[in-house]
Amino acid sequence: MGWAARSERWAYRPEGPPPPQGLRQLETRSPLTGQLERSWSVRYEADGRAVREGLERLWWPDGTLRAERRWRAGEPEGLWRSWYRNGQLEAEHLHGPQPAPQTFFHVEGGVRAMGLARSGVKEGDWSHFRASGALEKQGRYEGGAKVGVWTLYHPNLGLAARGRYEADRRVGEWRT
Repeated sequence: MGWAARSERWAYRPEGPPPPQGLRQLETRSPLTGQLERSWSVRYEADGRAVREGLERLWWPDGTLRAERRWRAGEPEGLWRSWYRNGQLEAEHLHGPQPAPQTFFHVEGGVRAMGLARSGVKEGDWSHFRASGALEKQGRYEGGAKVGVWTLYHPNLGLAARGRYEADRRVGEWRT
């Protein structure tokens, strides 16, 4: 058989057929409905490796677009977007070697969190918001982990707590 569907890697036996070569468009469909679930491209290298390349799209079972993202040489690239089942934008971020804006949205549409990310990993100062739009918390991330001083707010915008994080864990005394 040779094709490992989940790992997207071609593994062939010497007595079997040679691996495919070049760029191929692939898709998966629901076995129950035939509805398109995912469409993506891979480039097969001479050594048999399958590398994601180009646009990838995913759909909810009702046919609504779920996510759209790009790949170059197997690495995330450019603008990635995802949507809730109701069609509302869920997240939007740029992938690349430099920190770039990343925004998450509440299902109702308001901003849930915003800050910078490097290759999809939170980096730098971030602000998180309640569905009402009120500020919930602010702080800094390094490599996706909370670090430094974080400030938490009550729904009425009053200070709830302030303290430090190290490697995503609360440390020391927190002022309330």
